[in-house]
Amino acid sequence: MSDNAPLGINWLPYHQERVLNAVDNIFNNSLLIKYGLTSWDSFNYTYQDFNDKNLITAYSVPLIQYLHFSLIRLIGGNSLIIWIGPILDRIAILCVAILSGELTIFACKGTGRINYNLIGILSFSIFISSPWSYRMILAPWQEVYFLLYFLASALCFINSYKKFGIVLFCLSCFTQYHWSMILLLTYLSFIITGIATNNTSKSMQYFPPGLNTPKGSRWIILFCALPLIKVVIEKIQINTSSISIKLTNSGVLSRIGIDSVSNIHHGGWFGALQFLGGNRISVCFPNSINLESITSSMAHRISLFNCSLSILGMLILSILSIIGFININKENKKIRFVAVPISFSFLTFCMIFQQSFAAHLLGYSFIFGFIFSTGIVSLLNKYLNSEGTVFLPNTLSCIISAAIVISNIRVSYLTGING
Repeated sequence: MSDNAPLGINWLPYHQERVLNAVDNIFNNSLLIKYGLTSWDSFNYTYQDFNDKNLITAYSVPLIQYLHFSLIRLIGGNSLIIWIGPILDRIAILCVAILSGELTIFACKGTGRINYNLIGILSFSIFISSPWSYRMILAPWQEVYFLLYFLASALCFINSYKKFGIVLFCLSCFTQYHWSMILLLTYLSFIITGIATNNTSKSMQYFPPGLNTPKGSRWIILFCALPLIKVVIEKIQINTSSISIKLTNSGVLSRIGIDSVSNIHHGGWFGALQFLGGNRISVCFPNSINLESITSSMAHRISLFNCSLSILGMLILSILSIIGFININKENKKIRFVAVPISFSFLTFCMIFQQSFAAHLLGYSFIFGFIFSTGIVSLLNKYLNSEGTVFLPNTLSCIISAAIVISNIRVSYLTGING
């Protein structure tokens, strides 16, 4: 990928600029520090030289997300951030792939004849090579660390490390408050449904082991709510501040896609599902060539046809992975406390915030990588089940997975500069 992918494997220039600006604003004691925020924008206003006539506009991001980069800058300056930052993000994505493999092994136990170690390797390979993971190598979002802590907490709960699991779960919520909000709604819906159907005990199966009681579920609700409380307090402080600060972050209605008729990025629920193909079909049409010249040239027709097939093939694999993910939830109740909340939250996020999902194929869709790799491997484990020998299931699963990995890489090559 480093040598052959058009975009390579390093941070994209715009992402590098954002990181450096966010760190600069921390060191420059920018106006947002007081509220636990920094900004991707470059501005030099501080409390010392602030003039009441100035209106500060900034795209705010949580300061905590850039503390480790600030420490790196103290040690070796911006040059060290540029060198070691992408490496740290790749390590994080690698760890998520490993955790995904471990949880796939746990989910597939007793449901097929593929070797458990091989199941983990196949899940890891499919996850790490997926176009959703590749995008996060180029310009990581906080979804990487949210999923890292969430899956790590699940493994801790599975292995009866309850305290570690709670800490990691809290970290996942504070890492990305959007997902903590959706998780909060998801867990509340489980509780409300259990109460409404007089079957509270059944709703508890979707909460982590050790916290799958009415009392434990209330703790989970609290952990999910705390980041939202923090954000609300920050908003109130900014709105009541004597300093004129205008945040340029997209509003809720804009992210949903119903803020105005001029929102060109809203493609409805179908547009929100574009990530299933790994890339938009529009990447097959070069901007510098019109449709007539594409269809008149043999090379261009071949390119368009095969590019479209690659994305269509990824779409079919994604649908199959969803089927496999649903099946594994039916067959293994022990995995439901991980799989059901994350899949319900992902579906809710996708269907409500349609504009965000349509406009950004990177970021949010990283969560789907876990569903994709687990679902595909679980399907192979279930249906490659030759009687009398384990040789054929294991061999066939390797061949099919290799084909999927190659397809993943091919679709990743199509990724554009904005993901």
